[in-house]
Amino acid sequence: MLPMSLCLSRVTERHTILYFADQKHKFFLEQRCNRPCAKEGDTICVSCSTKTNSTIQFCRRFNHGLVHEPLTDRSHMFGSNWYEDGVRRYGPPSDSDIAMAIEYQKKARSIIHTEPDKEAKVSSPSPSMEPVKHTRKPKVAPKVKELPVELPVEVVTEVKNEVIAEVAKKTPVKRPRKPKAVTPIKMADPTMVQKEVVLPTHMEQEREMIDIDGFDIEYVKLSVFTLGDNTYFRDAKKNKLYKKIKEKTIGAYVGRYDPLSETIHTDVPDSDDESM
Repeated sequence: MLPMSLCLSRVTERHTILYFADQKHKFFLEQRCNRPCAKEGDTICVSCSTKTNSTIQFCRRFNHGLVHEPLTDRSHMFGSNWYEDGVRRYGPPSDSDIAMAIEYQKKARSIIHTEPDKEAKVSSPSPSMEPVKHTRKPKVAPKVKELPVELPVEVVTEVKNEVIAEVAKKTPVKRPRKPKAVTPIKMADPTMVQKEVVLPTHMEQEREMIDIDGFDIEYVKLSVFTLGDNTYFRDAKKNKLYKKIKEKTIGAYVGRYDPLSETIHTDVPDSDDESM
C-alpha cells in the first residue's frame, strides 16, 4: 500500500506575526499544513479542502494558495503583493525579521511532496514557485567585555565631589516668601455699634486623614451627559446627575434623570447621602 501524500496548502498561525517599521501594522510568516491527505493523489487535506471568504489570516479556511503557487492577493504573508505594498506604506521590517521570514518561507517551499516513507525521493520545486528573496544579515561587531577597573581613592573622591557640585548647581534654591504686610485696623467710632471680629492666625495645610479600615469602598463611574444647553456628570447605573464645574471637577447633586420623559426630577433625594 502506497503512503498518503502530505497537504501542500499554505497556512499561518496566530503567533507567527512580525511588524513593519512603524511597529503597528503586522504581517504573517509562511508555513505549510503538512497534514496527511485523505487519499493518494490529493494535494490538500480534509481540513484545508474548504476555503471561504474569511478575513482571519490564520484560519485554515482562508485561501493563501498552495506552497508551489503564487500567494493570493488577499494574503498578508511575507512576500505577497499586500506585503510589498505594506513596505512602501509603513516601512520595511528589521533585517533580523526579514531573515526569519525568509527561513520560514524556504522551509515551507523546500519539500513539495514530503511523504512519511523514508525512501521517498524529494521532488524539485515547481517552476511556478515564487523566487525567495535572500538578504544578507548585517555584520555585528563582537562585543568587547569590559573589565572592572579599580580607581584610586583620591580619584573616586574627586569625581564624587564634582558630581555633588554639579547636582547642587542644578538644584533650584527655594527663596523664603516675604511676609504679607498687615493693614492697620482703624479704630471704630465709639458711638457706633462694635462687633467682635475673629481674625484667623493659623490655617491647616494638610487635610485630615480618614481611616478607611472596615469600610467597603464603592467606585461609581460617571460620564459626561448633556441635556438641552446644560452639561452634567451622570451615574448611568442610577441615573443620578451632578453639576459639571470643570472638565474633571464634580459639583453638587442635581437630581435623577428620567430617560422616558427626558426630564430631571430635582425632588428625589440623593440615595448615597449619608446625612439622610
